[in-house]
Amino acid sequence: MCEETTDVVDAEYRFWRASSQFGTYAPMISSDDPFWWDTPLANGTTYWYKVSVIDAARGIEEPMSPPLSAQPVPATPQRVSGADRYQTAIAISRYNFTETGSAVIATGADYPDALAASGLCGLYDTPLLLTPTNALPPGLLADLERLGVWRVFLAGSTSVISTSVENALRSEGYSVTRFAGKNRYDTAALIARHVLARNESPEVFVVRGDDFADALAVSPWAYWYQVPILLVQPDAIPPETSSVFWDRHIEFAVVAGGPNAILDRVAARLMVDEAVRIYGSNRYTTAIALEEVLGAPYRPYFALGVATGTNFADALGGGVACESWASPLILTSPSGLVPEPRTLVDSTEPTVQLVQVYGGAVALPESIVTEVRNLLR
Repeated sequence: MCEETTDVVDAEYRFWRASSQFGTYAPMISSDDPFWWDTPLANGTTYWYKVSVIDAARGIEEPMSPPLSAQPVPATPQRVSGADRYQTAIAISRYNFTETGSAVIATGADYPDALAASGLCGLYDTPLLLTPTNALPPGLLADLERLGVWRVFLAGSTSVISTSVENALRSEGYSVTRFAGKNRYDTAALIARHVLARNESPEVFVVRGDDFADALAVSPWAYWYQVPILLVQPDAIPPETSSVFWDRHIEFAVVAGGPNAILDRVAARLMVDEAVRIYGSNRYTTAIALEEVLGAPYRPYFALGVATGTNFADALGGGVACESWASPLILTSPSGLVPEPRTLVDSTEPTVQLVQVYGGAVALPESIVTEVRNLLR
């Protein structure tokens, strides 16, 4: 990070890096912002940096600054939580998002609408905030103001987010768009149509809609790739979901979850050019299996997120936050990390600089935080 110049109207900042103070400085990035996250880096290694200011209007670049060094160290897990699921979602937003312009709000009482909105959050680079049915939780409006939000997307019908909540947002001057289906499959389909129309992607994720585990595992990648999540029943494709395939040419689908979650005959009836099933032996290994395939281009990771896999509330906002860093969300049992997530945490030790544990000690006891910390030393 450098001081923002006041002498240049249309300034750009070029950051340079070298492996030693008097080594060769290579240009890393040019940006309108006077800061840059350098990732991934090796813990314990010293890096040297310089910055130069570019007057883009005149095509003039000032001399590079004096060098400064930095040495990354192993991450210390940081618990991000609030008094309840609504305050935890706000805390996750505050820790991970600055100015966004948009926000997505879903009910905190159930999971389908929030998980289906993961791709929508990615499309607009927004946090996922939660609300009770009949009134906005304390602090949510303040967080919208902090984020500079002018547009709010509501995921769900008036039965889960009441008209009074929508009116409260409109009275504060926000533009409100609601995705209100007659059921969870319809709401997911409406959100998917919106995302597909704007990112022109021919891809979707498909998960069962009557359980949250596989959808939690795939939600971070839906955010990162801006790919919508469609919901099916274990033994059938609801007509609301089928209509999306009929209306749009979907070339590729990732089915998250094994044949016990979504029958093979259901996956075979998806109207796509190609479908790939990714799953593990349980909810925790399914999350790792998805990471191994979808996260491969982004290794080694800069950050990790950890949430309980036995409840959905904390992982809803946590999954979105993780992929704002292009990082995986690790689902764990409150009793301890299972082998596959443990291996992933251990393998990230050389580069990971940020670890967030979502939820309070009731959801994930301090023993989990200690276990992660010990793996990262």
